[in-house]
Amino acid sequence: MSTESAPVSKIVEKGHPDYDPNRIVTITLKASEAYIIRYVAAILADERCRDEGRTSIIEGCNATPKDMMKIHHKIYSDEMGWRHYDLDK
Repeated sequence: MSTESAPVSKIVEKGHPDYDPNRIVTITLKASEAYIIRYVAAILADERCRDEGRTSIIEGCNATPKDMMKIHHKIYSDEMGWRHYDLDK
């Protein structure tokens, strides 16, 4: 994988007219970093956990538990070398 970077003046945030939510961004992580992100996503995806912190994080990201589980599965499939192309359908 490669890391996509942009000059500070070109960073586009959600809500900006040039924001493209379908743009593919590739990053490089150490396995230990991917593991942490994968488990955070899995915890946020667990709908049995209804504490205020989890709820505020999900709502603040404008995400759903399903979105978080999708991220968990993408990272896990990449860790295992399976790729995740079919998860975006």
